[in-house]
Amino acid sequence: MLEVRELPELIASLRADHVEKSVHLLADDDFDNQMRSLINERSQRLFADQDASDCCVEFLASLRDEQLKAHA
Repeated sequence: MLEVRELPELIASLRADHVEKSVHLLADDDFDNQMRSLINERSQRLFADQDASDCCVEFLASLRDEQLKAHA
């Protein structure tokens, strides 16, 4: 989803990178506001991209499957 929105600043490949990016968002109001603005401006890209839609459907299905296994 972040790739479709062209937001490489928010893409993390490692757990430590994810934490660093999260801390940056929390500590820097200007950066946080900039990212929020770009996310909002580019949100329609997700609906226009079939691969992104398919990815979301697969993710939600995997969550459902995990819940079904947990309660079986």
